[in-house]
Amino acid sequence: DTLSSGNILLYDALVRAGLSNQNISIALNTNDVKKREQFAIAILAKQDQQAGVYDIHLSDTLTLNYKEWSVNEKNMIRIADEGFNVSDFDISNKEQKIAINSSSPELNAPVKIEIDDFKLSTITAAFNKDSMLLEGLMNADFTVSDFKQAIPTMDGTLKLDSILYQQMPVGNIDLKANSNN
Repeated sequence: DTLSSGNILLYDALVRAGLSNQNISIALNTNDVKKREQFAIAILAKQDQQAGVYDIHLSDTLTLNYKEWSVNEKNMIRIADEGFNVSDFDISNKEQKIAINSSSPELNAPVKIEIDDFKLSTITAAFNKDSMLLEGLMNADFTVSDFKQAIPTMDGTLKLDSILYQQMPVGNIDLKANSNN
């Protein structure tokens, strides 16, 4: 009925998976103590044996901390032995948005990540019985590149605003990265 590990407590956790014609589907759903759906995510991975790649798609069923999120139906993460590429990975809920896209169709092309007004509690609620443990807003605009290096290069900004820990104000964090390559 429940799945617990450390501070993580999931009620009615259900994982469904299937394999058919080189396609893998996986769905995860969790409810709260009152049996209301709290988190739901599903992915489909398709293997293209001729091209030697896997194409992974996030389904349009995405619920994060009780809120239904819109998912760009064209989203795709392509994975091959030589690297990966992300296209049209856009999810949103009202003012909250996460967009991840490679700069070109080539494998290992630089990846642009944009996060707008993302509420930290959207995710932290899954990691603690007390969803008020950590709150705040995340905004980010950065590019990750040089994936063949041991540590990829990151350029951009990450801001955490109005951070609350156990409902006590902590402040803001403003990080800037510039590789100067």
